[in-house]
Amino acid sequence: MDWCKKIQLESGAFQGGTIEQKPVPVTFNTGQILIGLSSGVKEFDQYHDAMNGAAQWLVDTMDDDGAWRKFNTAFEEKGEKAYENHTAWGLIEAAKVSGNKSYGAAAMKNIHWAIIKQRDNGRLCLFPR
Repeated sequence: MDWCKKIQLESGAFQGGTIEQKPVPVTFNTGQILIGLSSGVKEFDQYHDAMNGAAQWLVDTMDDDGAWRKFNTAFEEKGEKAYENHTAWGLIEAAKVSGNKSYGAAAMKNIHWAIIKQRDNGRLCLFPR
């Protein structure tokens, strides 16, 4: 996790893309690393600032309806992606260890957004349009 702290962007986000590219913030990557940072806080009482920075960035960049559309990976088309819902897990973990209810509220907002994307057959539409 020390390495993650070193590469964290000033905004609190984590980059996506390849090593040759200019670092750009990516929602999904930030959410996955947030899971690890939250574990670092819980298990070692370290990484509080990095965890809170990442979680707050996710809260701040979420659209009003609970989706993340602005900071997709460069390997995918722009727009909403239901798989970004996995990012909510990071916010839930951060809420549990920090006590910051806004992280949990944002996670639930995203989960509710994803539920409305569910198809009649029960499957989640991964790339809703």
